[in-house]
Order: sequence, then structure tokens, then C-alpha cells
Amino acid sequence: MRSITPLSLPLFLLCLPLAVASAGEPVPLELKAQTGQRAEVEEESRSELKIHYRKAGEASVGAAEVSWGKRAYVEEILRAKPLVQVREYKSSERWKGKPGAKAEPQQTSLHGRRVKLSGLEMEPMEAFKISQSDREQMRFDRLCRAFLPTAGQASLKDDWKLPSDPFASALWGKLVPPGAHHGGATVELKKVSKVAGRQVAVLKVKLDFRTDLRESFPEVILKLKGTIRWDLDEHDLLSAELKGTLGYTTVKQDGGGQIKVEASGPFSYSYQARYLIPREVPKDAAASSKPPPPGASALVCTHDSRHRINLKDITCCPQCGETLDRERKCPQDHEWMLRHCFQDGAPFRHE
Repeated sequence: MRSITPLSLPLFLLCLPLAVASAGEPVPLELKAQTGQRAEVEEESRSELKIHYRKAGEASVGAAEVSWGKRAYVEEILRAKPLVQVREYKSSERWKGKPGAKAEPQQTSLHGRRVKLSGLEMEPMEAFKISQSDREQMRFDRLCRAFLPTAGQASLKDDWKLPSDPFASALWGKLVPPGAHHGGATVELKKVSKVAGRQVAVLKVKLDFRTDLRESFPEVILKLKGTIRWDLDEHDLLSAELKGTLGYTTVKQDGGGQIKVEASGPFSYSYQARYLIPREVPKDAAASSKPPPPGASALVCTHDSRHRINLKDITCCPQCGETLDRERKCPQDHEWMLRHCFQDGAPFRHE
């Protein structure tokens, strides 16, 4: 009998994902922040809501609105505990209009900007102002990470239920108090495969979640289902596809009366990450943990000189926010973190 070698297999079989776990074998499913981890991310959201405005004693007024947003950025973890991240937005666009209208996306305040993330807090790392709409944007990337089992592991075909707490916390932190949110999620570990050399767990998820309507916070209803892919090598989210409905109810004061606004309709969200493997650093371009000398004016990528950071914009420590001294040293003795290009991972040189 002729032996079967990889070269004798049909090409399509070599492209199939390889199973790497069997039923009953525990699979680690937990988020492990790793300092220095970097990922190139694209995410997109879309909603088509029917909106009703109701004022006591007056007829209801209806409208329809399509909302679309797309963002691409490179994210790096500066500190694992407490989690501090830096994002450099390559693009950030948003559009709102009537159904059927031609979409003409507008750049948001984050377009082409760098920000520091500490939990749900977002701070500019250069001279610009983050708009209110960008600050209030719901973080569905955090929502996707909330579907993991509380035990930190599961076996193939296992399913588990989660209360509303992790999802409320992911979207709004402590802004929504315990008891003011309801529902939860059911999750199943469908399979674990090896794709492009990476171990990936596939989760099927279904979320039914609601917050209570309060004077200071709207009622928000999320009914979503879809697929989450978890990178078992990076211990982080690889991709997500969620679809379902989004609804909200809020009450506003207007001229001494109350206007009740109710909206609901289809919603979708997608997330895709590409984790950047640290490239080999050339000996003559080794990234230094020391800040550039006082005479330096810019950090320039050693792979693509178009990628550059103007040093006059770097006035604060990326880790703690303290003002740097004349030699760009942090008063808290934090080391210089801007060593590699956010776009391609190559080390910086200064000029």
C-alpha cells in the first residue's frame, strides 16, 4: 500500500482546520492580558431603528434611522493589571440617515488619533478633543469578551448560562447598579480547531439582556446571537459576528413636559483582530527603553518612514499620565513605552 504523505493529499484537505481538542478535555477560556500584546483590529456596527416620540396629550411622531460605524485601529496593552491600552485609529467613520439614503460616512473625532484606554475611560494622547458621541459609544468588543465561562474553562459541546452582571459591567462599568439589569446569555463551546497555525475556540452565543428605565439612564434591550472565536494562544478575542435587535427607551424634558422616546430594530456587530507577532529587531535599530534625547523631533518607523510620531505631541507618560520632564522622563520612573510602530510592529528610530 502506498503511504500517504502531506504532499500526496488533495490541496483542499491541507486547508481544512485541524481539531486540537476532544470531548471531555478541558479548554482554557479566559482573558489574560499580556503586556506588549498588539493587535490590528477592524470592527463595524449597523442598526436600522424605528423611533417613536410621544408627548402627553399629543399624537405620536415616528421616524426611521439607519446608523453605521466602522473603525480600524492598532491596539497595544501597556499594562496588564490594571488594564491600560493604547489605540491608534487608522480610521473611524460614522453615518446616520434615512433608510435608502446614500451613505456618506463622516470621520469621527478619533480618526487618525491616539488614545489611552483605562477600563471604559478614554483619554487623548495628543492635542485633540474626544467628542461626546465617541465617548458614549457602547463597547461591544468588551461585550464579546463577557461570554467566557466563570470557571475559566469548558469542554467541547459544554454549554453554560451567564447572568446579566458581566454584560452590564462590560458596557457600562458600575454606572448601572445591581438589580437594575436583567436577563443573561447561553453559550456553547462548539469546537476547537487549529487555523493558520493558531488554536481557536468557537463559541455559539445567545444574549437576552435589558436594563431598567431610570431618570438618569435609558432602558436598553439587546437580543443578539452569533459566533465568538477565541484565540487560545493569545488568550483574547479573535473575531465576533453578532446579529439581532437593539432597542432603547428614554424620557426627556421639553418645555415643561416629558417626551418619551422609544426605538428598536435590527442590529449587527462584527470584530476581527490580527495579532501582530513581534518582528525580529535589527541590531542597528534595537528599540530602546530610554526616551529619545532632547534634540529629537520625531519617532520614525524603521520599516516604513511614513509611519511617524511628532515628539512635541508626547508630553505625558502613556502609563500614568504624569507630565514628562525636559528629558522626557516620567516622574514615576515608568520606562519609555513608545518603542514599536503601532501600524506594523517595527522598532522606532528617532530623528
